[in-house]
This record gives sequence, C-alpha cells and structure tokens, in this order.
Amino acid sequence: MIRNGLKTLARRAQAAGTVAAKVEPVHRVLERVWSVLDRMLSPQADGSDFYGASYFSGAGNDGKRSGYDSYTRSTSHADALALVVLQHLDAPTALDVGCARGFIVEALRDVGINASGCDFSEYAINTASRGARGHLRWGDLSGRLPWADHSFGLVTCFETLEHLPPELASRAVAELARLSGRYVVASIPSFGPRPPLPPGWFSGKVRDEPRLVALGTDYDGPVPPESLAVDSRGFPLEGHLTIASFAWWRRHFEAAGLKHCRAAESAMYESLKEFNLQGFFDFYVFRHPDAPEPRPERAERARQVLRPVSSKRTA
Repeated sequence: MIRNGLKTLARRAQAAGTVAAKVEPVHRVLERVWSVLDRMLSPQADGSDFYGASYFSGAGNDGKRSGYDSYTRSTSHADALALVVLQHLDAPTALDVGCARGFIVEALRDVGINASGCDFSEYAINTASRGARGHLRWGDLSGRLPWADHSFGLVTCFETLEHLPPELASRAVAELARLSGRYVVASIPSFGPRPPLPPGWFSGKVRDEPRLVALGTDYDGPVPPESLAVDSRGFPLEGHLTIASFAWWRRHFEAAGLKHCRAAESAMYESLKEFNLQGFFDFYVFRHPDAPEPRPERAERARQVLRPVSSKRTA
C-alpha cells in the first residue's frame, strides 16, 4: 500500500513538474522530491559496499564519504558541467564514465545529446535519476567497458580516475580513448604547475603535505599510499587512491594516442568562473588526432534548459 501510494505521488509530482518546470523555485523543489521518492522506490545495494548508499548520502562513519552533504543533480553541478562541455565541444553522442546516478547523462539528454553512462556502483545504477534510466550500465573502468571502439563522439570522466590505484591509470585512460571517436574530457584532482592556468594543490588529500610540497614543482607523484589522508575507518579520504600531478596525468592521455587541447582546456576553466567552480574541477581536454580542434559553440538553448546555479562552496 505504501509503495503504491508513493508511486502515485511520484507520478503526480512528475505531471506537476511538466507544467511548472519553467518556474525555477518549483522546479528545484520538485527535483528534490523526485530524488527522495526515487531512492525510496528503488532497490538498495548492500550497505557494506564502499560505493553504496552511505557513500552517496554522506551517512558513513564520519559522514560525507563522497564529499557531498547530499548527492543530487544540483549539488553535483551536473547542469553546469554539461553546459561548459557543450559550450566548447561538438558531439552528438556521449558516454559519461563514472556517471554515479546519471545526472550528467540526464542533463545531456535533456538538450538532445544521445548520452549513456556507466559506473562501478550497483547502488548508483539502481537509483539512477529519472532522465538517465535505461541509459546506464554497470561497468569497471579497470577492465573493458561494454561498448565497441569509438562508439561515442565524446567521453567524459568527471572525478573518477582518482578512485583507481596508480597502476591501473594507463589501462583506464586507454579505455576512455578506445571508446571515444572525437574528444575525451576528464576532471581529476591534481597538483603541480599547469601553465597558463593556476597550479593545483594537494587539497587536504594527503597526511604529510608539508613534506610533499617541499619536494618542489618537479615532484610528479603519485602520492604514496602511506601518505594519503584517510577517514575514521581507515579508507583513503573519499575513496581517492591516486593523487598525482597534471604532468603525470597528461603523459597517460598522450600515451593513449590523444592530443592535448590546451586552448579548450583554458576556455573551459574560464567558463567555470560563472558558476563559482574554479578550483573544484581540474579539467583535462584531449582529442583523437583526426578530430578537429575544439572551438566555442553557441549553447543558448542548453542554458535555457539546464539552468545551472552557482556554487556556494569556497575553495
């Protein structure tokens, strides 16, 4: 009875959202309502799974295991990230690797991109956002993902590669390159110089930061396991296993046969300023050798549909 009642409420909320989606406050309230209902109506993964319910809800032993107080389309900045990508890259198809509950996939599909996603977390796939359902698959980036070579014009991988151990970095980046026909965009917490953009930093992800800083700008990493910051359960903070320099990561992308798009990378970094997200997403932009150099695209329709909001976080 309760389940049927919740389903009815969800259908009514969706119908109301169709009428009220143009009203910004109502649209955001309905989004939160749908998110809660979706989690209540969806199958739950084993709570002992590191990337299960506690990871996305911040309900772990010491809270915020994913870095979010709550994990929604708004708090994940999916609309802003999708808009920034669309402003600079042109591709009719996209794959978001490490998609979590599919908010990026949902945002891209909202503006007509044929987007799919995959994630290692069964919980995330089981509780996918409404607009992403049916377009997400389970996948392990350390192995072979379930698509043919060059299946997508664009492959994105936001805040995911750092969750793999350093010895799997080459394999994972090569898999992103295999799936992409044009462009690969990743965001990876990184340290060290990256001219002409500001340098990155260790961001509290390490335990002996002063010693590592003292190694100078030539230090590439990755940070050794014993120096990684850990939570109260002894797990690396937020599941980050690889903390390395921009130069270290760029070498992996170039070894996979990709060309660095410096101008697009700088332009996307500048685009983040509008949403107060500079310093939170360290972008890497690469293309296949036969793909054209990215150039700014008009994304006015995407802006009207996605309506991203500025972050209130401080770096």
